[in-house]
Amino acid sequence: TLVAWWPARAPAGAAGLTGTWSLTAAPPANDAGSRYEKLRLHLTHSGEEVKLYSDPIATADDPVWKAFAAQWMERFDAPLDHVVWRGAGRVRMEQGAPLSFDVELRVERPQGSDKPIEGGRLAAELAPGGDRMSGALWMNGEQAERTMEMTRER
Repeated sequence: TLVAWWPARAPAGAAGLTGTWSLTAAPPANDAGSRYEKLRLHLTHSGEEVKLYSDPIATADDPVWKAFAAQWMERFDAPLDHVVWRGAGRVRMEQGAPLSFDVELRVERPQGSDKPIEGGRLAAELAPGGDRMSGALWMNGEQAERTMEMTRER
């Protein structure tokens, strides 16, 4: 008698939102907008909560952040070489609907700060298969919403 055992595979998307994602946002609508063409986000999904943080974003790589960093240096006499996104929000898991989330973003110095430098909102919906998301990015400084896509990194 031959007996074989294969571990059960979780259905697509069973990992929820937890993981590392690559975000690409549409170009900014105005000169107040930064370019986010390959931003790495790390999401942790537990129950109805989701938290995220980004890899550091180099201020010298983006004209808007570069100008802001120069103003920061002038005002605080301290360099602002990088910023990070941090946020927390709610996951929606409605019967028959795709998994989705809404996060309030804070843009901060990597070492943290009492007050965020910038704020915003990120909302996305998980596509079938669990490896892609699409949604919207709003940054308060821009006062404009942009579409964005996220791809799960392996």
